[in-house]
Amino acid sequence: MTGPLDGARARVAAAVGPGGRLGVQVYVSLRGRPVWHEAFGEFLADEPLTVEHRMPWMCAGKPLTVIALARLFDRGRLVTGMRVGDVIPEFATGGKQDVTLDHLLTHTVVYESGGEPPWGLDRAAALRHVCRATIAAPPGERAAYEAMSSWLVLSEVIQRVTGRDYHDVIREDVLDELGMSRTVAFLGPGFDRDDVPVPEGALSERTAEGELRTQISFPDEERWPGTEMWGPVAELARPLEAIAAGGVWNGTRLLSEQAVEHFCAPLRVGLADEYFQGLDLSWSRGFCTEPGWFGAPSGARIVGHTGYVTVLSVADLDRGLVIAFVANTTVREPLLRGLANLLVTDVYQALAGQ
Repeated sequence: MTGPLDGARARVAAAVGPGGRLGVQVYVSLRGRPVWHEAFGEFLADEPLTVEHRMPWMCAGKPLTVIALARLFDRGRLVTGMRVGDVIPEFATGGKQDVTLDHLLTHTVVYESGGEPPWGLDRAAALRHVCRATIAAPPGERAAYEAMSSWLVLSEVIQRVTGRDYHDVIREDVLDELGMSRTVAFLGPGFDRDDVPVPEGALSERTAEGELRTQISFPDEERWPGTEMWGPVAELARPLEAIAAGGVWNGTRLLSEQAVEHFCAPLRVGLADEYFQGLDLSWSRGFCTEPGWFGAPSGARIVGHTGYVTVLSVADLDRGLVIAFVANTTVREPLLRGLANLLVTDVYQALAGQ
């Protein structure tokens, strides 16, 4: 590849290898046209990484749930101001009686210590744990990013509203509609371990001493909604490409323009996020809309999500620019100045005026 993205490509290539990341996938499109799609390094030691390898998306898979909710919104099956307890009565305890879908989607439900379910529970047991939990402040008054609890509840809302299994809804109403045939839910319905090997060491950590060691091995248990998706980087970008196109993918309307606006317009502003070191991050219903969180220029009208410190996907709604990044290695880097942030900045600079 030669052209305006050479500098961005050189940055990624320099960050992969001894002392850095084991492997990275990158995908960039502009108004639906791919302009950069490449893999660097290795999936596992001595196994070259390709753009087709499935990688763990961590929390960056949450936009799939948002699109499922937005489709139900379009069909008149739910409104985001509805109280969760009206759909899941057992949730309406511990001060949570007035919690709405809006509160969950904007991470403005702050639980008391112990509200997050412990690892090792199955999905039903984890949901029961959240339903019994107590919140630390009235909904909407404080903000703290919730990796697990809120998405467990949102997945249950989808199940009870539709009468279908959450993963069936995601597969049939989102993944299939977007042509995301290689994206899978870890140990969810239809998961085939022979087809989707999940090797020890699929996510590694580069220590301060430069040693590469396994950080997360994926156990033989179902992953909870919002953390369970695996797929190639181009499919990670696909939901945001549809949103950047006003709700249309491949000539077919997935979401109404009204739903795109409803779920993408900033709703939470001016609240320090207690999870992210007190940063004031703006959020829409399910997406971070803070340009600086991703490395986008101030004032850009963006939506996106990150996953752990290894995944990023972001869409510029005015320019139709979508950037997705997946790494299989965590590396200690300054907040907001990691490789993915710098990559986004590089891409914006390289494609200025296009």
